[in-house]
Amino acid sequence: MEAPASVGLFTIEGTQHGPYPGAVTGDVCAFDAIALHPDTADQLLQDLNQDDSIFTGSWKGTTLRLCWTTPWNETATTLILPDTHGRYRIGGLWPWADWDGWDGNFPHTDKQAFALGVVEFRFSRPSVLPGHLQPAYSKGRETAHQLTLNTPHPGLDPL
Repeated sequence: MEAPASVGLFTIEGTQHGPYPGAVTGDVCAFDAIALHPDTADQLLQDLNQDDSIFTGSWKGTTLRLCWTTPWNETATTLILPDTHGRYRIGGLWPWADWDGWDGNFPHTDKQAFALGVVEFRFSRPSVLPGHLQPAYSKGRETAHQLTLNTPHPGLDPL
């Protein structure tokens, strides 16, 4: 039986990427594995491939393949398979950091609305956002529920 999961918002340390909502079972150290929803794993892969980082990635069916160049100019690869719940546990490759894309105001971007939805996923009364931000907010709530394997609150509108 798995320990109950909570959800954090992460980024790859030193980047502007994310937020990557990830299921964790306690405090997270920089190189710990974080369980990501498949959509989040795909966003991470896209971000890595657009960046000038040493990492690149691709999908091979449902397997996530990450590659990097070692200090000895050799190519290293790791394959990440989904767990029994379809989540991808990624860790040990780079340092994670808490995502801090808030600017102290009410969300005004899709990224911030999504993050607020993740943070508020257990709230029975969701925040009311402007119509153009509501889909991102709802997607954040749903993603967090899927990550923690919790059933959404009865008042939560499905996507």
